[in-house]
Parts: sequence; structure tokens; C-alpha cells
Amino acid sequence: MAVATVHPDVLLPPLAKLATVAIDTTGDHFEPQLPSTMAALATALAANPAHAVPLIQMATKAFIRFAEHADKAAAFSTLLDQVSGHVLPMLQASTATHAPLAAALLTLADRYARFLPEALVYSASLPSLIDLAATMLVSCRAANDVEAAIEFLTVIGRIARAAPVDEMRAGLALRMHEALGELGARLVQAAILSLADSLPSSLVPRSADWMASMLHIPSWTKPSDSNPATSNLFAWTVATLTAMPSSDGIPDNHSKEMLLRGLTTLPDPLKGGGIDLSATERLRGCLAEFARVCRRLPGTNSFDIAAYDWTPAA
Repeated sequence: MAVATVHPDVLLPPLAKLATVAIDTTGDHFEPQLPSTMAALATALAANPAHAVPLIQMATKAFIRFAEHADKAAAFSTLLDQVSGHVLPMLQASTATHAPLAAALLTLADRYARFLPEALVYSASLPSLIDLAATMLVSCRAANDVEAAIEFLTVIGRIARAAPVDEMRAGLALRMHEALGELGARLVQAAILSLADSLPSSLVPRSADWMASMLHIPSWTKPSDSNPATSNLFAWTVATLTAMPSSDGIPDNHSKEMLLRGLTTLPDPLKGGGIDLSATERLRGCLAEFARVCRRLPGTNSFDIAAYDWTPAA
């Protein structure tokens, strides 16, 4: 008797959906099954990393359901490292090809940052996840997938800038400072290059959301080792703009100088614990203008139009 082969891309979605329904319907009663479920998930991921999207979505659902249990922070941190360890090698080889998978992983990391930040901040995979988000900005053109990277970068920037109201929050901010400092040059380069070309038009205005909080991180504003008279941010921006290829004089020196000035002289939007919306909008305008020049568009309103949701109301 012939036995048909069931491919993982056919089998995993319904199984993951079934597990998600079980988590939803049983609530806290599912907690005793959580360790074995997560262990099975890790095993399935190891065997089928290319078809991991439904599994990661299930892990995200389980995490959100039990994130209020702070005593599980260490276990969830281990889970994130396991998931990342199975998926990241393939994503690093070809992020754009597996953009939905990268988006699912960054969405999981985003939920960690929002609901149980210590599980993310102290995970070994944090630097690799930040690097993945930067790669998404310059290599992926699907708006829904790139938006996951922008959301992740936005929330971790706010963790880094959160007021140190207690020892725990101070420790989280310090660890995030270190991670974002180590990858600062990479993030600045990705931001500028994505504005010039790869970032979907609808997401150009969103660049300001994640950059606004990072521009005044201590590791970005401290004096550069190569030139103590300037900041790391200044040095990283100059290096990227200097190496940036041009076509028919685009982007021109004036546009580069305006972007450099905009990034390095912007007032801190998060100074004093609040959010200065005018500073963020100023940054948004600066980034949109640079993108407009690089893309040879007649006006920055092109980005506003692209960002509008044209989906008909139901």
C-alpha cells in the first residue's frame, strides 16, 4: 500500500492552529502543558526551519498568554534563543527570500520587548535580532514584513531610553544601550540606505519612529574613537554618506549635508520622560526629504499618499 508523504508546509499550519486554539480556550489550565509544548515546538523548528512561520506564531500566542508570569522570564528567554538558533542561520543566508519568516521572528521578539522585556534584553540572541531588523530594512520590499522590523526597532529604542525608575529598568536600559551601541553603525547605515531605495514608500515616514529614540542613546552620542571632536553618530553617518554610491549626482552633497545636520542636531524627542512630537516630526520631514531626493520624486507627499490605507471599508 502506498503511503503519501505529508509535507511540513501542509501539516504544520493546522497543528500550530490547533495548539493555539488549545491555549486560547484553556487559559491558565494550559500552563502545566507549556514546557512540553514548547519543547515539541523547538524540535519541530529544528527539523523544519524553512516552514517555521506557523510555529513561531504559535510561540508568540503562548508567550502573550503567559507573559504576565514574571517567574517564567528565564524560560521564555531560553525559548527565544532556541527559536532564533534554529531560524537565524537560514535568514542570515537569504533574508529577503524568507521575509515572512524573518517578520514572524521579529514579531515574536517585539512581543517580548513589550510584555516581558527582561526575557529579550538578557537573551543571547538580542544582537542577532537587531542585526536581522537592520538587514530587513535594506533587503526586503514587502511592506508588511518590513513593518515588523520597524516595530521591533521602535520598541527596543524606547526600552533603551526608558526612565530608570527602579533598578530593574535601569539594568534593562543599560543592557540595551550596550547592544544598540555595538550595532549603531550598522543601524545608521541601514536607515540611510533604506531611505535611498529599498524601504517601501509607505514606511519611509515610519523611520523617524525608531530613529528618534536612538539618536540620543549615550553610546551614539559619546565622542568617536576616530575623532573625539565628533560623536559616534556623526562618524557613522559621515561614513555611510561618503561611501554611498550616486547616480547622475544623486544624492547630491547638499542633500547629504542636510541629512547629516538633521540627524546630529535634532533635539532629544524623549528628554524629560515625555515625547516631543515636534522634534519627531522635524526628523520625519528630514528623512522624507532625503528619500525624495534619492528616489527623484517631485515631493514628500508621495510618502504620505503611499502610507494611506486604501483598503475599502467593509
